[in-house]
Amino acid sequence: MTEMLHEDARDLKRAEELEPLERVLRAAHHLLELINDILDLSKIEAGRMDMHVEAFAIAPLVDDVISTISPAAAKNGNEIIVHWSAGCRRDACRPDPNPPGATQSREQRKTSSPSMAA
Repeated sequence: MTEMLHEDARDLKRAEELEPLERVLRAAHHLLELINDILDLSKIEAGRMDMHVEAFAIAPLVDDVISTISPAAAKNGNEIIVHWSAGCRRDACRPDPNPPGATQSREQRKTSSPSMAA
């Protein structure tokens, strides 16, 4: 249904309707992917599926997540900030382990956490 509305809005050149419909379409596809991922996890746990590790471009995924959650964040007065490592390319980015404003790095948190003595 949303796809039909999107096509109509595009054909009738109703630009103000396109972005909200595209957001609905992305959310619907994302929900379908989540359901499929959950089903895949059940298959993996049951031993009926093999896992294959693959590299993928993280930047488009992050862009999609931001566009999906931005309206809810803005509605609540929140801001989404993503910090990337220096020299990041769109196809090979790693999140910055020490973003500006961070009080401790992951390694510092590990070393400063209380140890468990037996």
